Amino acid sequence: MSAPRLDLAVVIEHANLRGGQERVAVHLMRAWADRHDVTVYCYDADETELPVNVRVVRVRPHPRSKLLGAILFPWLAARVIRPSHDVVLAQGGNCLDPDFSLFHTCHSLRRETMALVAQERGRRLCVRERLNMVVRRLVFERLERRTLVRCPHRCFAVSQRLADDLARAHGVPRETITAAPNGVDLHTFNPETRRSRAQVRTELGLGDDALLALFIGGIWWEKGLHVALRALRQAQAQWHLLVVGSDDDAASFEQMAADLGLARRAHFVGRTDQPAPMYGAADCLVLPSRFEGFPLVSLEAAGCGLPVLISEEAHPGELIDEATGFVLPRRPESFAQALDCLAGDASRREAMGRAAAERAKGFTWERQAAMLEVAFLEFRSAS
Repeated sequence: MSAPRLDLAVVIEHANLRGGQERVAVHLMRAWADRHDVTVYCYDADETELPVNVRVVRVRPHPRSKLLGAILFPWLAARVIRPSHDVVLAQGGNCLDPDFSLFHTCHSLRRETMALVAQERGRRLCVRERLNMVVRRLVFERLERRTLVRCPHRCFAVSQRLADDLARAHGVPRETITAAPNGVDLHTFNPETRRSRAQVRTELGLGDDALLALFIGGIWWEKGLHVALRALRQAQAQWHLLVVGSDDDAASFEQMAADLGLARRAHFVGRTDQPAPMYGAADCLVLPSRFEGFPLVSLEAAGCGLPVLISEEAHPGELIDEATGFVLPRRPESFAQALDCLAGDASRREAMGRAAAERAKGFTWERQAAMLEVAFLEFRSAS
């Protein structure tokens, strides 16, 4: 007997593949769309990235200010969400009356991260950043806690580590939050990306024997690009660093690289809509983030067969261990030592890469979608 067809509502501000939680939501909708009726409530959607049978309901008005839009979204969405859905899935605390919620971050830790990063960069928070922190404390953290308290055993986090963080931050029982780990598109991110290795390296002016680490993402102070650059400077081996992504402070980081004597070894290539070849060109991923839920780049790198060097603060609690990479203190010297370890042992690099690719096979969007779907069906059958 087949499972009943559900009427599912997914609530998210932007339905596209450009941000982390947005990508998760789109992949989940792709997994569900053939088995269930799916409606997404959002400010905007890239319908070319959604299944054709997903219904898009746009929340209006759409404030021009990103921060104001995030503040108002739960209340604006509540005005248009139909009461007849079998399941309403929120993202964290972005919905006033969800049946389930999938958490991608912990706002109190994000606020703490912003304060710590301000110290690291040696510059006080600007007015916009201070306002962001106040809003997180007074609005986002309260909505987050409200959802966790109102939906016990119906809250999911994208990693074991995030589930632990949320329970601790909000004082709720850990067993009321289930980990549903993020996935990766293994059709795109797999060891076959190495076919692009020579082409990308030629464009960078590098030979096949050059050691190349990859840093990919935005918000570079939080992701730890400064840690990666200083690690490169301290390492004995002559590593190059491929920096993919953009940041408002990009000029400062390029100057930092030059000041560290890395002008010829730090390659800033900007954003790309096709990141897979970048993974294929690299020998490892470097991710010294201050905080992460479950970084998708770590899954993509592992899927492509790269060892992952990740900070203890960014480690999701699964995927990375001594077989697949290094979980490190967020210090340049720690990452430098790991880079030298990999540089001096090509066979270990290759073994870690193979183990990472094999491990990544257990992290699929279908697996995450199925975990949530089972809970949805149980919820409806008990209603």
